Amino acid sequence: MKHFAIIFLASFFTVTTLFSIPARADIYSYVDENGKRHYTNNPEEVPARYRADITYEPEVSIPADGKKNQGIMREDIETVPASADSGAGAAGNDVIRQFRAEEQALNKEFQSLKEERADLERLKQSAKTPEDFQLYSMRLRDFEQRFNTFHKKRKAFLKKVKEYNEGVKKRTLEALQKLEKDESGKKGNTL
Repeated sequence: MKHFAIIFLASFFTVTTLFSIPARADIYSYVDENGKRHYTNNPEEVPARYRADITYEPEVSIPADGKKNQGIMREDIETVPASADSGAGAAGNDVIRQFRAEEQALNKEFQSLKEERADLERLKQSAKTPEDFQLYSMRLRDFEQRFNTFHKKRKAFLKKVKEYNEGVKKRTLEALQKLEKDESGKKGNTL
């Protein structure tokens, strides 16, 4: 029984840590009349007389690979050789056109989200009353829901592209192996 409890607690802890979503918090700071710096994550807690002097450091995210995000996919899609079996070349090009259209739609949605985020930053900077902060909080929650939906769509899209690329590689290798067999069979017959 004791081992069961330990195993249960260890697995519960592992699952909750692995599947937890990091919380995003904005940090605001202000200096009071005594020169003491105060920090809060709720702008409504800042006394009204200090709201004009609030400083805010926006979150900066750097991609893991250290490069700027220059589109969702770029040249991740490979074309199917026209010599592949069953005329997959034309069908492959149709799939690529579909992927390009999806990529453009996702990039357009991403740009829209970036613009909305900039609007939210301006709203946050200009907010002075509790009503302004409530409006900002409500719009931020809506934005985060839309961003999470976008992120799920983007993940699904990248998964489709990856699966397509793996299929292309497999079919290409099969076509090359078939060509090599044909070439070696022809050489064997001519000797």
